[in-house]
Amino acid sequence: MMLLVKITPLTSRSFSKYRKHFIVLAFVVAMFLTPPDAFTQTLLAVPMILLYEFGIVLTKFASRKNPSKIKSKDLTKEQKIKVKSQIEKNTDSLRTAQRNCIAKVLEADSQLSSLSEEQIAAIVELIEKEKTSKPEGADNEGNNGL
Repeated sequence: MMLLVKITPLTSRSFSKYRKHFIVLAFVVAMFLTPPDAFTQTLLAVPMILLYEFGIVLTKFASRKNPSKIKSKDLTKEQKIKVKSQIEKNTDSLRTAQRNCIAKVLEADSQLSSLSEEQIAAIVELIEKEKTSKPEGADNEGNNGL
């Protein structure tokens, strides 16, 4: 549960919201793992439920220490304005980068369409040669994942 709180948007409230579902699930799991006896089923289900509750308490502490989950009600008006302007700035820069990429793709497409079939075949052959000449794992060197 702690791991889920750290790496997903789940919070202790999410787990509390589904408490009733977990209680039923605990008894269903206990039904399959124990003999057909309500007493032993309860003896197995109750510790699972207690561990679930303990997990909820721990996730409350884990979510408090996670600064990435700041709620907008915790921010001042100036901070909200600053965050909003930063988001707009980032959005504008992403749109500009997207336009540049599209322009480069269109430019490359127009250059490719002006090549003859022989030139295209020669380029493909060079690319294939280069792929076979490089050792495995060396394809991404210098590209930084791009």
